[in-house]
Amino acid sequence: MDEGWTEVVKRGKKARQQTAALAAPRGGRAPTAAARSTELAAVAAPRENRALAARKKNGKKKRPRAARSAAVVVTLLPAAAEKGLTYNEVMARARAAVSLDEIGAEEGLRFRHTANGAKLLECPGADSSGIADKLVATLRVALPEDEVRVHRPVRMADIRITGLDDCATKEEVAAAIAAQGGCALESVTVGELRSGYSGARSVWARCPVEAATSLATPPPGRSTGDPGRLRVGWIAAHVRLQEPRAWRCLRCFSTGHGLARCTSSVDRSGLCFRCGQPGHKAASCTAAPHCALCAAAGRRANHRAGGKACFPSGDNTERNRRRKSKRRQKRRLARGALANAVIPDAAPVPEGGGSGEGEGAMDVVQQ
Repeated sequence: MDEGWTEVVKRGKKARQQTAALAAPRGGRAPTAAARSTELAAVAAPRENRALAARKKNGKKKRPRAARSAAVVVTLLPAAAEKGLTYNEVMARARAAVSLDEIGAEEGLRFRHTANGAKLLECPGADSSGIADKLVATLRVALPEDEVRVHRPVRMADIRITGLDDCATKEEVAAAIAAQGGCALESVTVGELRSGYSGARSVWARCPVEAATSLATPPPGRSTGDPGRLRVGWIAAHVRLQEPRAWRCLRCFSTGHGLARCTSSVDRSGLCFRCGQPGHKAASCTAAPHCALCAAAGRRANHRAGGKACFPSGDNTERNRRRKSKRRQKRRLARGALANAVIPDAAPVPEGGGSGEGEGAMDVVQQ
């Protein structure tokens, strides 16, 4: 049995060969234009579908998600630091005052450090929220309020409210968000109202994720891309959910860490986020945008710090860049090895090419 060798070729080469074969004359007679277009479309359809899926995946916006379990945060106040009180003493006092069996946490709690150095106690289980409420109530009795702050952290999200009239105020907007979003008024933060080119006013607000998602949901009968509605006085304003912002240090303007753990030798805490000059804030700045972080790194700086045009920097970003570079290098080496690989005809090859499982992993061409 005399058969030829089987060559493993690069992905995409087989499709190009099929396209060239369809465009070539057959039996001395060229195919008609209609037949050629139909066959070419059949060959190109899978590639176009894969490209469209990749574009949709890359362009998909990130939406904030609600926390899966409740938690309690214990934070030392400045008065405790003046008295020399440490977290070890506070947590020891808390363990002596709280019985996990009494509050329903027989499985125990999960311990973590927050970005500002506080202690976070995560409450697992089906009744996570109830356990956290009982734990907060018990700790507030056992620990002094002027030295230790005990609270329930809430995951927040940003929304943009547009179409407001001249009579709207920050307090009125905050009350409308709390009432229609079903959240506490203390957990709502509203920025400064600004007038647009059309004369209507807009404002950015921050509220719990559940409330933000509910307010940004389009009314019944509207398409998915339409904004939600928020009634502020007489006006039915538009509400859109914003993408989560990058974790940025307010001291050095870099990403990947917070103010409490900043180790940079450069202090930009007094600079404006818009123009990079000291003495004022970005809310009242009218100068041309100039990013101090990108300017120090030798990059284009004609934008505000932290904007979409700002290149993220920091330890995490640099580490991710190195990881992506290594992954790209491994993929290039793997593609080169597959392109040059030749397997003997003794190896079983599924009929029709391919590997049978994971279609598209490699293309096998019988010579």
